[in-house]
Amino acid sequence: MNKYVRATVSLVAVQAVLLGGYLLVGERRGSAAGAQAPEIIALPLPDLVVRYADGSSGNVADLRGQPILLHFWATWCPPCRDELPGLLALAEGERMRVLLVALDKDWGPVRRFLDATVPASIALADGNEVERLFGVHELPETFVVDHTGSMTLRFRGGRDWTTAATLDLLPQEIR
Repeated sequence: MNKYVRATVSLVAVQAVLLGGYLLVGERRGSAAGAQAPEIIALPLPDLVVRYADGSSGNVADLRGQPILLHFWATWCPPCRDELPGLLALAEGERMRVLLVALDKDWGPVRRFLDATVPASIALADGNEVERLFGVHELPETFVVDHTGSMTLRFRGGRDWTTAATLDLLPQEIR
């Protein structure tokens, strides 16, 4: 094998290894294994109108007075789909209110994704409004809101909401 062929084969092998590493990191980004630590914030909960599956609507700011886990997701977002079962299980607890706000255009994709009745913890909101009010540019994204209506933590990316390690990141009063 001449030196040019050997050099080409070596270069292709290095590129394949680099591409594999890049794809692996991209795959892990947003997964529970690659989840980022929450960002500590202190921002008031904005007024955001959400629509519920029963046809009613409400404002998330009206939920002040109780701790809230406010989660933004969409059916077309793979990490969102992966973490939703854990969040729905968390919503069944009584320590905090969990509001899972889908940014899909209408209820059709959400109903098809759930393949069942839409739980009361799920609402729809306009994605442009969420981006403007909350600065959400990538999904999923979750905020912890304390009983005063102050957003105290911001979680970017997907995670497993059923693990002790994730739950330990939440303030004691809402676990």
